[in-house]
Order: sequence, then C-alpha cells, then structure tokens
Amino acid sequence: MSQNVLRAMKGTGILQLLAEDKNDNFLMKLQKILVDGVHRNRRNALDLAGKVPFSLKMKQIGQNQNTLWVDSAQAGGLYDTADALIPALLAFLEIKGAKLKSGSKGQFQIKKIRIEGTSWSFLVIVCRTQEPDNWTDPAEYDRCGFWMGVVSRKDYEEALLKAGISTRKTMNVTVTPGNGAANGGKKSRSWLGDYIKWTRFEDLSSNWWTQTFGSS
Repeated sequence: MSQNVLRAMKGTGILQLLAEDKNDNFLMKLQKILVDGVHRNRRNALDLAGKVPFSLKMKQIGQNQNTLWVDSAQAGGLYDTADALIPALLAFLEIKGAKLKSGSKGQFQIKKIRIEGTSWSFLVIVCRTQEPDNWTDPAEYDRCGFWMGVVSRKDYEEALLKAGISTRKTMNVTVTPGNGAANGGKKSRSWLGDYIKWTRFEDLSSNWWTQTFGSS
C-alpha cells in the first residue's frame, strides 16, 4: 500500500474522525444512524453496530487514531474487504456485530463470514444482549452485557477443516459467549466455538489488547 492510501485509510477511520469532531457532530450522526437503523436492519447501521462499540471501547482502554483504524464506511472502499487495520502490525480485522437470538438466553448468530478473497488476520465478534440507549457511550456496552470474541485467521481455517466445511465460501455460525475450549470451558457444539476467545466488555483492558493482538 502506498503512503497516500495509508493516509487516506487513517483519515476515514472512526477514531480519527472522532478526534477531529470538535462539536460532536460525527458522534451525534453515529448515534442517529444506529438508533434509527439497527431495529430496521439497515445495512449501514448493522455494520456500525459492530464497528462503533469496538472503536469506542478500544479507545477507552488506550488505543487511538494512530494505533487503530476502523473504516467508517461499509467494506469495499479503501479497506477493501476488511473493516479495520492495526497499522503497527499491518493486520486487517473483520468485525461482526450480533444481537441476542430470539428466544435465546445466550446465543448469537454471526452471519456471512468469508475467507476466500479476504485479507483479515483476526475475526472480531461484538455481541450485545440488549440494545444500548446511547450507542456512543462505552458505559452502556457494559450495562447491556456486550461481549468481545476474537479468533485468528489460522484458527478459523483450522476450525473449517476440522468441521469438513472448508470449501464453503460463506459461513454462518451460532456462538455462546464464554463457552468453548479457548475459554477453559466445556467443548462447544458450534464448529467455531472452541476457537473463539471471549471477554466481557467490562473486563477489556490494555493487557487484553496486547495479549490478543500482540501490539501495545
């Protein structure tokens, strides 16, 4: 990637736009898109329902517009198929948001995960047990029972092979935050469940970031 492209990627990142948002206009725009669009299943709002909580929680634990770039637009632009970039590692992230499955107490369905033709190094899953009143307040994520799940591309590919589904181009998966071998729990019945490392939003920290992504 050229320096011009990298500068443009940083400039369109959520944390960069927030850093320049002196009058909170961008923050209020995000809130309006999410409040108006999530319950209507609008594509842009559902995309931001994963990206915005991830961005603002990472900011709370010490990351900034220089260490984390999260695309403010839907995939297909400067970030190509990915949603975010950790520039120090040149590691792309795929971010998926999910709400509690209807009739379930702790299950979430992650939809349309692709690996063919993609560049992500980590799959980041943001699960919410209820919708926050204020989508731009990290304290709301803790109150609403948000979970963060992360799986590396290597582990994702291993899970596909083990389940005998590596030839499928697009995958859905049902997950239960906190369960699975990666968290010291019982074996998961989900084909990906044993590979996802889960953390409650309220327990996320700078140490979690370093242990998960290997970057301070």
